[in-house]
Amino acid sequence: MIKSRIIPSLLIKNNRCVKGVNFSNHIDVGNPISSAKIYEAQGADELMIINILPTNFNAQFIDTIKTMSYECYMPLTVGGGIKTIENMKNLFRNGADRIILNQTAINNPKIIESSSIEFGSQAIVISIDYSYGKDMKPYVIDRSADQKKLDPIEWAIYCEKMGAGEIIFTCVDNEGQKKGMDLEFIRKLSTMVNLPIVPSGGVGKLSDIFEVLNIDKINAVGIGSILNFSDQSVIKIHSYLHQKGVNVRNI
Repeated sequence: MIKSRIIPSLLIKNNRCVKGVNFSNHIDVGNPISSAKIYEAQGADELMIINILPTNFNAQFIDTIKTMSYECYMPLTVGGGIKTIENMKNLFRNGADRIILNQTAINNPKIIESSSIEFGSQAIVISIDYSYGKDMKPYVIDRSADQKKLDPIEWAIYCEKMGAGEIIFTCVDNEGQKKGMDLEFIRKLSTMVNLPIVPSGGVGKLSDIFEVLNIDKINAVGIGSILNFSDQSVIKIHSYLHQKGVNVRNI
């Protein structure tokens, strides 16, 4: 049986960890290396590291990933500002285990196929940020000039066909709100997308994690605010889920 993964996320801005609400109003929440070591010690199954300043895909960010890989043994899944195969090679050389593509995949869908051929599907993760429009339908957030109105499920299915190995779905309307996840949409996702899905955005209490992991085919969850702005920890989350009968890794 597949064990459920608890995946903290680190948002990196100018080499500091930040957290906000609805992807805005970020505040400083610590040093990325120290945060990674804490999550590793607490038993995190994986770590997502997102560079939220795409123009800052520079030596400092690469050095941060390299140091994390020396300090930590958990898998590092890294995204933000990755535009080329060479960017990916640079990250893999410096300790990344998997790569996250978001806006670059929207701008240039062929890079999904070329990167999965180059590195293997298991190494390529697509991150889909979505939000609800005035018509109450979900749309992929496209930060390009033409702002395509992509359906998140159709986009995920296309990414799967192009060779992606996993999809992160983040409901931006819920992100940082700590009011629960977009369960209805996640249930729909689980019936239509064959790839492993990592829901993210909205976790505010332990029961939110339990609820999403009870959805068929959902075996991972991305978390942020619950670790930064409450007394919860990865250890407490694992213990709670174990008591609830969820198949998590023993710490």
